[in-house]
Amino acid sequence: MNRKLMTLFAALTAFVAMAVVPALASASTVGTLQTHAGTPLAVGTNVIGTSTNLKFTTGSGATIQCVTNTLTGKVTKNDGHTFSGEITTSTHNGRPSQPTPHGTHCDSSLGISTIKAENLPWCLFGVGDVTETDTVTLDGCGAGNIKFTATVTPFGFSIATCTYENEKHVVASYVTNASPLVLTIKAAAFKRTAGAESCGNTGTLTGSFTLNRDDAGVSGTNLKVTNTT
Repeated sequence: MNRKLMTLFAALTAFVAMAVVPALASASTVGTLQTHAGTPLAVGTNVIGTSTNLKFTTGSGATIQCVTNTLTGKVTKNDGHTFSGEITTSTHNGRPSQPTPHGTHCDSSLGISTIKAENLPWCLFGVGDVTETDTVTLDGCGAGNIKFTATVTPFGFSIATCTYENEKHVVASYVTNASPLVLTIKAAAFKRTAGAESCGNTGTLTGSFTLNRDDAGVSGTNLKVTNTT
């Protein structure tokens, strides 16, 4: 290839590259946290997450399950490209084995139990995608982890108190544009950091949370995540 052709080829390559980059940029996806009616949530909006099927299973096979699980917090970012939130309270109670009212304890395979959230606040991060199902990650804010302490008290006597922390991000999926917004936990590995070895060295969290706007301390307007390009 002579010098003139090489120069022409280089110019064409540069032109194509300049044309492609903006096209790729415009195709990048975004996620916006909105009300059911399509109004974006402002930073500082209070949000509440509720779950009736949260379950923790240790590596030794022991289980803990609560039927009333509530997370509350606020939106910290929602700029059309990504959204995030800060969880400031996490409460867990209610025994699936008992009729309503469920009471203030949870069930475990070893007897009644209590769950205490540690190391709050926790942070939630989400990014939109053009696929139907997307994910959010949940972790401790800053250098911290999600942490909770479980105390098993059969017959009213405490036999074990153990603390667990997440090993990696807790990952939950949601369906884009679906309202109400349901976060289904898909990857949540925990490790024991305090307490007796009989608690089990590892554990897995399963279940789902429905996110709504927090209207005066109660679950209010349905939310959704919409994606645009």
